[in-house]
Amino acid sequence: MKRLALIAASLPVVVMAHVVEFDLQLPAYVGNYPSDGGIYALEWTDVIAPGPKASVTIFGTRAALSPFDAPDGSVIASDISPSSPVNVFDWDTTTFEDGCWQPYAIIDDPIEGRSITRGEGRITVANGGNVPPAIWVTTPRAALPGPDRRLALEWALDEPDDPSLVSVVWRAGDGEEGTLVAGLPLSAGTRSATYAIDVRRLPPKPIFLRVIVSSGDAGWCDAWWGGFVTGRSDELVDGGTPSDAGIGTHDAGSGDAGSLPPDAGEPPLPADAGTEPSMKAPGCGCNSAEGFASLAMSI
Repeated sequence: MKRLALIAASLPVVVMAHVVEFDLQLPAYVGNYPSDGGIYALEWTDVIAPGPKASVTIFGTRAALSPFDAPDGSVIASDISPSSPVNVFDWDTTTFEDGCWQPYAIIDDPIEGRSITRGEGRITVANGGNVPPAIWVTTPRAALPGPDRRLALEWALDEPDDPSLVSVVWRAGDGEEGTLVAGLPLSAGTRSATYAIDVRRLPPKPIFLRVIVSSGDAGWCDAWWGGFVTGRSDELVDGGTPSDAGIGTHDAGSGDAGSLPPDAGEPPLPADAGTEPSMKAPGCGCNSAEGFASLAMSI
């Protein structure tokens, strides 16, 4: 089983000594499906053994956990007594709506305090016939822009049934936000894609990035990059323009984006999402979303 790094953060409560750490594990970023009976085995490993009175509550959220908002998911199970070091809970997903779910767990220890662990990936619940999309940003948290001031934002995608549209948006801690690109078309079965962001087209402050996918079956999923990037618009005479915030880049793999159905729908973005930037890809000889999609995909 592939072990994934997990974010461990303290909730705003009084903590004595240290916070109990534990790893909530998923097999992969995307493509995680329950069994035929709708059961998905959630597993976590205690890094620091909790006290005898500790309890665990497991939650699931449709919207990805945000770096700005407190978790507010649906309870999967509560009052679980952890056993060290390995713990497993069989989640019955049949009572949850179709879509991508991000699990997280809160361990409450009366001595050591309270802590939260977030699953690094998505679990796909599909009680119907059509599989909804799932997406996860795979760019390492510590990634930095290259000498050309471009950050390669890469994501894993699971949408086996329908073509999809992907958008990249940004938000700063002061609430300022914007759209880097809207409606990048990707074909059904696309496994990954990359979008290079020119940080000189972002305001000079810490910027957090979010990807959103929507597909023809009206499904949607989103994911936040675990890191952040500092905008460098102050390096440009014109202060940066949002119309050139990104550029499509070549990604290993092959395939044709194909054509989108007329009712494919648009990503869940504000009405003033802005205009699509130039996405001319190396060796593409084009300047369109279709050109990006035909290059920046892996199947």
